[in-house]
Amino acid sequence: LQYEVELQEALQRANTALSNEQQAKRDCQEQAKIAAEAQSKYERELMLHSSDVEALQAVKEQVAKNSTIKQQLEEAAQKAESTLRESKASWEERERALKDEASKLASRCGDLEKQSQLLHEQLETLSNKMMASMKESGSGALNISLSEEEKSQEQMVEIIRFIRREKEIAETRFEVAQVESLRYRQQVEHLERELHELQQSLNAEREKVQVTAKTIAQHEELMKKTETMNVLIETNKILREEKEKLEQELQQMQAKVRKLEADILPLQES
Repeated sequence: LQYEVELQEALQRANTALSNEQQAKRDCQEQAKIAAEAQSKYERELMLHSSDVEALQAVKEQVAKNSTIKQQLEEAAQKAESTLRESKASWEERERALKDEASKLASRCGDLEKQSQLLHEQLETLSNKMMASMKESGSGALNISLSEEEKSQEQMVEIIRFIRREKEIAETRFEVAQVESLRYRQQVEHLERELHELQQSLNAEREKVQVTAKTIAQHEELMKKTETMNVLIETNKILREEKEKLEQELQQMQAKVRKLEADILPLQES
């Protein structure tokens, strides 16, 4: 009777051990599955993390390059603006001086034209007087009068020639002043076009920098998300340790079951 009780208890312990073994196997398989999934997820995240790090580095290098270009363009724009302001002020002053000179020359030309016209009228009047004197006077008086009139006429002709030369000089200087004023105006317009193109390039580079900065912000946000890698690594380590512990417990339970089976076998045979 005692042996039957012991056998019953041994069988009960064996069944319990077997049930525990099966449960331990299921738990071990479940933990192994969880560990495998965690390991797979960890490896995927690690690959993505590596790719993101490379992409972020490339973006940062591009930002540095764009920032350098932007700085160079800003310096060039500032220099161009400064040069344009100085040149424009100088040219505007020169243009005002040329316009004043041109105005004076135009006035001078008008005065010379009036003087020339007046001398022509006087010369014509003198010629008419000479013709009248030739008709009214005798030969001796005519010769004296003619000689005096000729001298006066020659003087007037010389004066007219002088006035004409002065007029031509004034007209030439006026034309030169107009050409020079136009040239300065064209130079100012050319510099203004160059400055406008430079400002457009600067605006384009600023937009590039803004876009790149946005990309960096997105990558940095992604990097923050990948910081969960450390948590995954720690979780994976814990799961591995639990798996090893369960495997050890399973081995111990299997050893106990084998011992119980060995103890029960002689009893069953008897």
